[in-house]
Amino acid sequence: MKVILATGVLRLNKQIEQRFEKDIEIVGKPLFREAVEGTLARSDADVVILSDELEGVTEMTELILLLRARHAKARIIYIGRKMSPEFKAFLYKYNVFDILNEKFSEEEMRNAFFSPKSWEEISVEIGNLDPFINEYEKPNVKPEEVDRIEKDYTRIKPAVTNKDSLYQEIVAFWSVLDQSGKTFSATNTALFLAANPDLKVLLLDFSIKNPVSHLHYGFQDGDKNLGALIDDMDDDDEFVLNNKVLEYYLITHPVYQNLKILPGRILRGAEKEPEFYIRLLAEILEIAQSMNFSTILIDMDSGFQHPISIYILRKATKVLLHVNESPGALFAVRNMFDPEYGEFVPNLIQKKKLYPILNRATEEHYDKFTHNLDAIIDGNKTVNVFKENSQIHASIMAGSPILKQPTDESYTTFFKTANLIHPGLFKPLKSKKGSDDRGGNKFSLFGKKK
Repeated sequence: MKVILATGVLRLNKQIEQRFEKDIEIVGKPLFREAVEGTLARSDADVVILSDELEGVTEMTELILLLRARHAKARIIYIGRKMSPEFKAFLYKYNVFDILNEKFSEEEMRNAFFSPKSWEEISVEIGNLDPFINEYEKPNVKPEEVDRIEKDYTRIKPAVTNKDSLYQEIVAFWSVLDQSGKTFSATNTALFLAANPDLKVLLLDFSIKNPVSHLHYGFQDGDKNLGALIDDMDDDDEFVLNNKVLEYYLITHPVYQNLKILPGRILRGAEKEPEFYIRLLAEILEIAQSMNFSTILIDMDSGFQHPISIYILRKATKVLLHVNESPGALFAVRNMFDPEYGEFVPNLIQKKKLYPILNRATEEHYDKFTHNLDAIIDGNKTVNVFKENSQIHASIMAGSPILKQPTDESYTTFFKTANLIHPGLFKPLKSKKGSDDRGGNKFSLFGKKK
């Protein structure tokens, strides 16, 4: 009997696993509600043990309806505290008959495994719950909005320059301070680059302290992320990371199939020693290069919060330095790059790899600000500007990349970044006749929704 432990309580999972190790095979232990259906789809388990302690943004009723709709043969055992008659009626209605109190005995669990209750056994109780049976008739089941990336993108169709060969680029998205726009930049740049089918793009979230790239795409998969990879490495002494294994943990974008994403360390757990993350990233980069990714983008922690930042900045072929337009941000950059007292110089990172990107820029101040910023960096000039824009903030809050429904302005913004990464590969927008302010025909850069 194949069993999924989706209780959300590690100690309980361990007790069940130990007491029934000779009788059942544990095939998954998802830590979020959003990960349960995917685990069941991959493992084809016979039984799923759910608990109201399992965390997630999906309503438990929606999760159960989803499991019933897609995996009708899988049996559900539910563990809960005091539950309302309405919820118990809902469980019975959708054939969840084995309901255990949080203080269940080993015998009760054994009966649930091997002598499950039948309709006849609970028919009397169902009759008593009849007034509540339709309380949860139509929950709003939209699991794809949380456990995977939505498909309703308007595809970018950029004009490109054909090249016989490309240099493989490893690009770090860095900032001195938090909240400087680097993740917004990384997630949208990945989309723009992937609009060129000749590129093969990998986005890695190695922000150890604050991984949020998955939130910018509006999804969370408990089984496909850096944290899940690390957990599986810990659980299996014979774990070997190779092309095929790494591919399992990557998310393939549903519209841009040549874009793969490794979300960050989103699962709760003790942080590893810095050397562990450095070795793991080195191994992932080696595998990714053997998989012929043309472009590897790395979202990382700001400043030098984590020792892996030094490794990433040294390994990168280009470093995009994101700076907010504010006096405090400029002061922080000045301190970071101070040749005598700053943190940057002693870490022996090549300054010529740095390309400043100004975030939250205003028409009034950004010329003067970029002049001061470029003087501090004393290297490459500011290469791109994200202007203060309510649409950008709205896209981040909604978990919906601004290039999901691109405009000419957003195209132009990320065209600059993409052409910095692969010089000359993308062409700028061109005005066409018949497009004027008097309401002439507008040309369309973007294709149909997919």
